Parts: sequence; C-alpha cells; structure tokens
Amino acid sequence: MMSEGPLVAVIDVGSNSVRLLVARQLTATAFEVVDEERFAARIGQGQVDGFLTDEGVERGLRALRICAQVAAGHGLAETVAVGTEALRRAPNAAAFCASVFRETGLRVRMLTADE
Repeated sequence: MMSEGPLVAVIDVGSNSVRLLVARQLTATAFEVVDEERFAARIGQGQVDGFLTDEGVERGLRALRICAQVAAGHGLAETVAVGTEALRRAPNAAAFCASVFRETGLRVRMLTADE
C-alpha cells in the first residue's frame, strides 16, 4: 500500500479567474486532486493603463479570502499562490498583493512569462 503524502494547494490568480487546486502527492510523478475551486474574479477587467481597478481588486480579494478558508479547512502542509499576466503588468500589483497577505496570510508570487 502506498503512503499518502501531505496535502498542498496551488492558487492561480489570473486576469479572469482565481483557481484553487488541493492535491496529495502519491508518488514522485503522481498526485490525487482532493478539491478544486474556480472563481470568476475578473481582476483584470477594466484596467486603465494596466492598473487594477478598485472593483477588480475587491473581486480578487473576495475570491482569495474564500480560497484561504477552503485551504485552511483541509489542514494543508503548504499553500502556494501565484500571479500571472494581469498582476505581472499592473503597476499597483504590489499593493494588491500586500492586501492579499494582510487579509489572508497568502503571499502571491509573480510568475514570469516563461513560467
């Protein structure tokens, strides 16, 4: 019988959606999806000169608060949150990420275009 690995979560903060994937590593190359959530946060909607709007920020924060609560309910070993294009290009992304950390404890790491 295979031993079960720890549960981990990945949160993808994209232009249109925030996605949560909770998984358990079974082997070096296999995992089991335990939970999956998707929120149509539309963080990038209405950006002017690349800036996230107040509405987009609030939708993103609302989705991330829920993701953090779901993740906490699973007793995870680790939660990784990553930001993609909308955040990478937004001049006010650092302020958004600071709000996310303040409200949820999640640190959002910006992915490079190559990642």
